[in-house]
Amino acid sequence: MKHVFLRRFGALVLALAMALSLTVTPAWAAPGEGGTSIQITADQFTDGYYDNATDTLQIKSGGTAKLKIEFAGRDWNAGAGTLTWTSSSVVTSSLTFNPVSGDSFETTMTAPAQAGDYLVTATLVNKTDNTDVVTDTMKVSVTSAAANVPVTGVSLDPAALTLRAGESGLLTATVEPANASSKELAWESSDPTVAAVTGSGGDNKTATVSAVREGTATITATTADGSQTASCQVTVTNSETPVSSTLRDWEFVTENELPCASVSGDEGLVYGGNGAENANNLIDGSTTTKLCAT
Repeated sequence: MKHVFLRRFGALVLALAMALSLTVTPAWAAPGEGGTSIQITADQFTDGYYDNATDTLQIKSGGTAKLKIEFAGRDWNAGAGTLTWTSSSVVTSSLTFNPVSGDSFETTMTAPAQAGDYLVTATLVNKTDNTDVVTDTMKVSVTSAAANVPVTGVSLDPAALTLRAGESGLLTATVEPANASSKELAWESSDPTVAAVTGSGGDNKTATVSAVREGTATITATTADGSQTASCQVTVTNSETPVSSTLRDWEFVTENELPCASVSGDEGLVYGGNGAENANNLIDGSTTTKLCAT
């Protein structure tokens, strides 16, 4: 009986020894005790992006980003510890986090108004003994967001334009106020088969109108935000159509259309002709339309 008791006691001791020798993995483990490490990631940007080339979160003042931690090695069990977010910088401002700390593995970061370089630190702490477990950092570069100055008006010079087919003219736009954030303009013709338009210059503030055929078209300049427009009425005449001259109210036509005709007095119609003797060029230097001596 004594030997049976000893055998049973020995078996019990051996079982206890084997049980105590087993390695029990805790719910959470520090580096070296389970291989846990963390890395901060960022997404859901407002006025920002992550620059992989420099490993820096680029963001404008007032912008936001969702920061999270990812695990390498053994995962962290929810509720086993506290994650705290902090920032440091040489400037006086700091990044803000919501939440600053807690069981959640993510937070919403907001950039301050002051531009500068910041460093975000995520610290994972064991709730049991408040021992720092793992940390990771991320660089954040904040740039100033310039105040937006909206366009209040735009005008065109000239407001009306008459061209012969084949000719071109220049339109110049003025955008108000002078310090508008965007002065970019888009140009459009109501009928490109009559008059085509091409924007040019800084912010497309000038445009060339090319007359194609006889007719009318409206050239419109529109601001980038679409809030303001201005227009110019373009009239295109046939290249052979007589045009009026303000010189003594005379009407001139091309020299091949009619022979030279004489008039009496200072008023009336004077026609140019290639058969005229003593023909004189017009005072504007034109050689295609002649003023005949009477």
